[in-house]
Amino acid sequence: MLDDLMDDAEVVRSILTHFSDWQHAAIRELDGASRPRDNKHLQRVAHSLRGTLAQIHADVGAELAGTLELQCKAGQPIAQDIIDRLKAELHEIDQDVLRYLTPASP
Repeated sequence: MLDDLMDDAEVVRSILTHFSDWQHAAIRELDGASRPRDNKHLQRVAHSLRGTLAQIHADVGAELAGTLELQCKAGQPIAQDIIDRLKAELHEIDQDVLRYLTPASP
């Protein structure tokens, strides 16, 4: 991310701080679109997740969201497993972000 943002650590910190709050809302929206299943809404949520995760170089999460988006768009049955894996990946990314944002103890 630093390369993308001309080595501006403050901008990276700001983006990652907002990501943590956004991630929690995104999981709630993902849950809302998947129970009961609303493929149009789920496709929009997956699209948003894919773009945001790609911007912060969370490649595994972006790929999962992209797969979910394509399955929704194609009208394919969506396995709950992919949604669960995406939520688990979002949680892992959030933990990584929190570790990055937390100052190291002296």
